[in-house]
Amino acid sequence: MIGRLIIHDDITTINGGYIGIKASNTVICGSYVHKYENGITAGANMTIQANYVADMQSNQSTPDGDCIELYYGGNARIWGNNLVGLAPSGSTNGVNSAMNVTATGVNIDSVDVNGNWFAGGGYTLDTDQQRGSALTNVRITNNTWAGIAPKGTGHFGPLGIHDANQVSVFSGNKWSNGTALNR
Repeated sequence: MIGRLIIHDDITTINGGYIGIKASNTVICGSYVHKYENGITAGANMTIQANYVADMQSNQSTPDGDCIELYYGGNARIWGNNLVGLAPSGSTNGVNSAMNVTATGVNIDSVDVNGNWFAGGGYTLDTDQQRGSALTNVRITNNTWAGIAPKGTGHFGPLGIHDANQVSVFSGNKWSNGTALNR
């Protein structure tokens, strides 16, 4: 059940902040989230659609930011967003990923990542399981990565999928020049 709506907002801070939006049971649509270490920290039952998250900036001494991060819950739809995991200078310094889905102490089930545009980060898209938690039913489809193989705009590469079983469907993904991006 979706409880809150955040629609067509400009969410920013002056000197960098830790989290722009932290929510569960929420629809976030058509918003511009910028100048945060972590643009959107999502919990369960989320629809995050048609947002622009960029200009990653932190007020922390050792930033490790994500445009969108999902650490618990599930039943999440991440559709049609423009996620630029770069600092305002264009650097990936202090940016972990454009999209991070990591089960950390709590299982995550049913995540649909579809039709997004990804750029930057250490690994542009990062998935993981930690502390005995499971990440299941993750579908990554029809997304576009900035740049060309092998790394695109990610410092280490386009994908940090730490266990092949975490992602149940990976299809229709491509580089910005149209070349297929395979896992």
